[in-house]
Amino acid sequence: MPRVRTLPPGLGVRVLTADDSRAIDRRCADEFGLPTLLLMENAGARVAEVALGMLARAGRVGRGAGRSTGRGGVLVVCGTGGNGGDGLAAARRLDGAGVPVAVVLSGEPRAGSDAAAQLAVVLAAGLHVMRVGALGDGAEAVHAGARALAMRGAHPMVIIDALLGSGLRGPARAPVDGMIGAINALRQMGGRGAGGM
Repeated sequence: MPRVRTLPPGLGVRVLTADDSRAIDRRCADEFGLPTLLLMENAGARVAEVALGMLARAGRVGRGAGRSTGRGGVLVVCGTGGNGGDGLAAARRLDGAGVPVAVVLSGEPRAGSDAAAQLAVVLAAGLHVMRVGALGDGAEAVHAGARALAMRGAHPMVIIDALLGSGLRGPARAPVDGMIGAINALRQMGGRGAGGM
């Protein structure tokens, strides 16, 4: 059983290590029989909920159905693994709620993976996914996503960083390192992070 560390009283958040998180996912799949695609869908749903709450608090989205009432949009920056799949699920839910969404993908998910399944669903739902290779380097791709929102009259009020997860080993490499730098630059310009997934 993974160790769970609790933050100081009042924060109400438990912090898990990468190993803890992987162990919980394995247990859910192996011991309880939960499909990993369902775990990914649930993670995406919760992140979309947080993003909608952030937009609502900023007065940029209507309460309830989530219909956009202002210029707030969500930029979802996805990697090719499980976190990227979580981000794709969140993007689809936000789009379904009427929120302007731009999706940037660092590459192609491995064929047959849960992330590839999520990408297929997102594309079938009609969302446009911008891929790094077609848009230059990672930083340029993220900025292209922000420009795509601007062309729809929205500003990336919320940025979902779904690039890397518990599988990261060593420092981020291209194109992801450039994508991280661009996310940080956009946050300094007023985008708010819904946090890493």
